[in-house]
Amino acid sequence: MSAARSRMTMSAHVQRNSVETAQDAWNSPPVREWADTGDPVPCYAYAMPGAADAVKVADSGKVAVVEQFRVLTPLDADMSVKDRISKITDRRGKTLFDGPLTIDVGRAMPSHLEW
Repeated sequence: MSAARSRMTMSAHVQRNSVETAQDAWNSPPVREWADTGDPVPCYAYAMPGAADAVKVADSGKVAVVEQFRVLTPLDADMSVKDRISKITDRRGKTLFDGPLTIDVGRAMPSHLEW
């Protein structure tokens, strides 16, 4: 077992768009219908507080910081950038990160996938 795989003590509940249609008659994008893909995927998720890629949004005197989450999954995980994560739970089923979390980009590392 690799060091990356031994850290994957969480489970990502992945959802996939179940409707693949083109734009409607009014050229509006289709309404997405998300469905669970099945068994949760083993993962390790963490947020990077204060990261250089965190985005600060200021609007009418309020400031919000949008942080990026990183999710490590096994190389054979059934996930893609078209999917989303509905929630991430620990071993006992307690929700750690409540979604939906969109998947922007995936990167293959030698021992795992990084989303």
